[in-house]
Amino acid sequence: MSEIVTLNVESRTSLGTANSRRLRRADKVPANVYGLAKPTVSVQVDRDAITPVLVAAAHVVDLNLDGTVARAMIREVQYDTFFTKVVHVDFQRIDPEARIDVEVEISTKGQTAAGVVDQPVHRISLNCLSYQVPEKLYVRLSGMKVGDSITVANLELPSGAKASLPAETVVLRVSAPQAVNLETAAVTAAEPEVIGRKKAEDEEAKK
Repeated sequence: MSEIVTLNVESRTSLGTANSRRLRRADKVPANVYGLAKPTVSVQVDRDAITPVLVAAAHVVDLNLDGTVARAMIREVQYDTFFTKVVHVDFQRIDPEARIDVEVEISTKGQTAAGVVDQPVHRISLNCLSYQVPEKLYVRLSGMKVGDSITVANLELPSGAKASLPAETVVLRVSAPQAVNLETAAVTAAEPEVIGRKKAEDEEAKK
């Protein structure tokens, strides 16, 4: 579980496209905060503050608005045309003790001594407490050998978290490398027929 970052946000009273552009030129990101049956609040956050949070793939943050801290989930992020700068963020207020559904990446650590790693599942949806959202789930490859596999049941989930996929679903397996057919490889490596050569040979034979 990654540490929850606190973001300082400011109220945004000047709305509209022109004002949003002005904020972006000042390296501020327009944002909205909604949820928990409370009014939607328009805020702004420093781009330098929100960017590393997004790069770290954080799902949940604490928003500090005028000294009041509220936990929120990052629900929607908009980027510019070149996908280099964030231009808008939507935050949804959440109850810290409430369970939430979130999609988490599955990554690997280390290397296998032999075999080829096949990973059919790269992301998985979890239902867990908001403060338990992991940045990633990791599968350790060291010690695995050909024929070994990791299922959803083998993943190290936060306490009480539930995965959306069945426990027997294979997330990753180590397979034997495919044998190379030497005869097929030899044919493939043979010199290809030059277009027009056969026609020239036929004309030469007629002379």
